[in-house]
Amino acid sequence: MSKPRQITDRLDQVGQELRNRPSIVDGVMTDIECGLITVRGHQSGFLRTMVGLAAAACTLIAVGTWLAQPASLYAQTVAALAKVKSVHVEGWTSQVVRSWPLEQPREQPDDKIPMDGWYWYDGEVPASHEQLGPVVRCRRGGRLQEYQQDVDLLFVADGASKDKIESFSGLERYLQLLQQEGVKSDDLGQRTEAGHDLHGVRINRGGVSTEYWFDVDSHLPFRMSQLRSSDEGERTAFELSFSYGEQVPESIVAYVPPNAKNLRHGFGHDGQQLAWNQHVQDVGLRLDEHPINGRVTILPRQKQQTYSYQFIKLTPDGKYWVLPLDHDQYSPLTVKNFINLRVQHGGPDRAPETWRVEGDLLDVTFPRADLIFEKDTPWGEWVQSALNQIGLEYADVTEERMFWVAKHDGRKLRPWQEVTPPVPYVIEGGKTKPGLVRPGIGFKQLPVTMHDLLADFNRIQNNHYTADHPIIIDRTELPEAPRWNREEYASWDEFKAAVNYDQYYVASDSPWFSGSESRQMARDWYEKEFGVTMTEEQRPMTIHVIRRKE
Repeated sequence: MSKPRQITDRLDQVGQELRNRPSIVDGVMTDIECGLITVRGHQSGFLRTMVGLAAAACTLIAVGTWLAQPASLYAQTVAALAKVKSVHVEGWTSQVVRSWPLEQPREQPDDKIPMDGWYWYDGEVPASHEQLGPVVRCRRGGRLQEYQQDVDLLFVADGASKDKIESFSGLERYLQLLQQEGVKSDDLGQRTEAGHDLHGVRINRGGVSTEYWFDVDSHLPFRMSQLRSSDEGERTAFELSFSYGEQVPESIVAYVPPNAKNLRHGFGHDGQQLAWNQHVQDVGLRLDEHPINGRVTILPRQKQQTYSYQFIKLTPDGKYWVLPLDHDQYSPLTVKNFINLRVQHGGPDRAPETWRVEGDLLDVTFPRADLIFEKDTPWGEWVQSALNQIGLEYADVTEERMFWVAKHDGRKLRPWQEVTPPVPYVIEGGKTKPGLVRPGIGFKQLPVTMHDLLADFNRIQNNHYTADHPIIIDRTELPEAPRWNREEYASWDEFKAAVNYDQYYVASDSPWFSGSESRQMARDWYEKEFGVTMTEEQRPMTIHVIRRKE
């Protein structure tokens, strides 16, 4: 295998996935099962498995077990993996992982799904062949072909990660997470299996127990398994064993996926969007053959199809909007997400502060379906139809609401680099620790304009759909940054340079002002840093109240 690169140069995307999680073990092992670990935005079955092993090595370093000099274990394991000519993974798991967004329901079978994977170099070209139940995934260099036998679908993508082993580096920077969270580990001692002297460790956390066994002489991963506990009892999630240097079977080397009824192309975001676009096109053809009665209808998903990326889109003929009453392939759409993702962005008359959801209705879910409505249908009509489907409705009421009108006293603003949130960032090891949110701390970690600040303040105050928090209005008359004209400027960087966008920044970050306890903090900060005061006004306002249907 190829030589690993320097530790600080790799796994930027894995860092984004893991940095907000309580521990590297939980993060990695969750992502192994869900298929969420990516490199440069691309999924990798081998990386999902082997990063888990690298995490195990890192865990041993962090908890101080096994070796007298634990800091060397990570380097020894990666160095050993870099020298092997092939890796063979055998075992089973309880979940099928697919690179292509599922076009069938995600099943959770109780049976053990066999897994068999080979990873080798074909000359200078990295290659792999993985079979996981009905899914066969093979790679040559950056080209991926995945055949899903149960749906007769072939997914083809170019631009995949070309080297899996060197992707191990970069995990070391996350070891401090383990040390802070205090992961409990059990030294399993030594045992002999199939002529190998092994040493093992069990990591226990959050109802998940994961065992890792390493060859004492070679430092190579030998076996791993995971046991999960729940209210229904304990169950084993997967068991995998590893061998190295074997001759790859000719049938594996020569494998070519069969022709399939369904052919899909792409990767990452582009591929996911392609799947949704194809679905909308199919809906349009269906409507051509069977027009709807009236202006609005709901079409249940055939076979409960799911998509990881979906958005409101017109049918190809421009007659109907197709709005997904669905969240993603893992979870259905709740009332809260329906407002947040599908409703509130259409204008001020349906913004977050205009909605109140009664009782515990925020978590009520929609059956997976598509809401279909004619192009010029008023928004209230299709929203009411969607809510009626789950026994709810909305009614408009007029109430007195508190408004905070932001006004500027005319003073010259300080350079934005000097204006920081009222609560300092958490600093560890000389670096800021992102992902922690509490009143007054910065949450964007990007410079912001006054418009951004006040919009964030209003959104965060009103993101619980209770319609009882102040509504912030910008009357500062400070210069507002122009909108990005995509037709005139091909990229954000080009637009930003052309308009000197930096001149509109007023602060280094946007503070998280949430709830009534942060309001006085916000008032003081705005006045001190910018000379902006909030004047209170009572005004009548229309509130959309979601309730059970009468």
